[in-house]
Amino acid sequence: QVWADTLANNPEGRPEQIWISGGEPTLHKDLGSILKFLKEKQFYTALITNGEKFEDKEFGKRLASEGNLDEVAVTIRGDGVLHDLFMLPADNPFWASVPSNLSYKEQIDFVKSKSSSVEHFERTMEGIINLSEVPKLKIALNIDMQAAGDMEKIVRKIKRRGGRVDNIYLQAQQETGRAKAQPG
Repeated sequence: QVWADTLANNPEGRPEQIWISGGEPTLHKDLGSILKFLKEKQFYTALITNGEKFEDKEFGKRLASEGNLDEVAVTIRGDGVLHDLFMLPADNPFWASVPSNLSYKEQIDFVKSKSSSVEHFERTMEGIINLSEVPKLKIALNIDMQAAGDMEKIVRKIKRRGGRVDNIYLQAQQETGRAKAQPG
């Protein structure tokens, strides 16, 4: 909490927002008290998460109802299968099977053709729907650039299921070893 005091009292300028990310912040046992502390320091508080923990409706309501959380940005790696595959650990043998001589689009098509799993995507979607029921909480999609073509389809799916999207953030895919390097 020393770092938050330092930021709050920085003579060179105080940040307006604190975004909590890295690993999966919803798994941190002290997340509620960290958010409370930050809100007491009058920061805008936000999480960057895979959204799966919010599949538990009560977890999201409890966390957001305390009034210490302003926004949740849920990372989406692609529509359905693509999201699930990009969630695989870097050391998963699947990544060695992706031919590096293919173009980026061909690699994506190859990846999509090798799985039908949408378990993580569905849990993430359910988390977004549950978060949408929390008044005053902003819901954002943190979409990887390779999924930008799927963005409209993903937003339509969320809205069709009764959810909402207040903000969209595009990011370059985090180089975690899951993506194959692009030729040339």
